[in-house]
Amino acid sequence: MLLFASAGFSLLPAFVTIRVGDVLTSISTIAGVSTFLLAALMASCAFSAMLRVGFRLPAGVCAMVLALVALPAANFGGLVIDTFAGVVGSAYVLAWAPEDVGSVKHRCAIEDVEIN
Repeated sequence: MLLFASAGFSLLPAFVTIRVGDVLTSISTIAGVSTFLLAALMASCAFSAMLRVGFRLPAGVCAMVLALVALPAANFGGLVIDTFAGVVGSAYVLAWAPEDVGSVKHRCAIEDVEIN
């Protein structure tokens, strides 16, 4: 979920105009294109990590690299929130290991629980 949040925070400065008092702040330069590309790749890494469990390691590494590249390339990393969410989310993806079916059956056998 943090990778999806990272993609959202990355897009936020590029497409939202912020009003501070009487000053309108809008970022509509070439950084908007790189921000959109980084956010789309981050979202695809999040989808692939969630839907394809065997692809979690390449998706996590790719998401980590994208989060770190976003710091200089995408409006200071989506106001640093994007980089923080991307690094933490990709660390979660890299640390996550799905539980083996055999270990679940073994634990259920110990607890006398029947599995279909």
